Amino acid sequence: MIYELAVIGIGDIRQQDQGVGIYLLDSLQKKFKKAPIKFINGGVDGEDLFILLQKVVAKQIIVIDAAETTINPGSLNYLTITPNETKILEKLILITIEPFKTEWGAKLSLSLLRKYDNILAEVESNIKELLNYSFQ
Repeated sequence: MIYELAVIGIGDIRQQDQGVGIYLLDSLQKKFKKAPIKFINGGVDGEDLFILLQKVVAKQIIVIDAAETTINPGSLNYLTITPNETKILEKLILITIEPFKTEWGAKLSLSLLRKYDNILAEVESNIKELLNYSFQ
């Protein structure tokens, strides 16, 4: 089956904000139950992402992960790749969220939790835009 969209969450939920990709994946899966989306828990090993991407059959793929860059904590960063020579994949979007804390701990930091609903809404909006679809 070819999915319209696949969403892959990556992260380590044992390291506070490093798990945000997994938490967002879970929230999105609940919001988009009836949508033509394949949700995939990519686990903690980003190296396996390349193997996973080869197995996913979707027109568009979103990968969500935490990444320490130079932007403000809680902010989102986007990288969109439009492959030229693929038969199915039209667009690959990497969405990274700047973490506040990455120490050992089984929950998101309070600082990221305060921004979580806004982050979720932004990712949800991107999904709706990609699918040109209105969800109730």
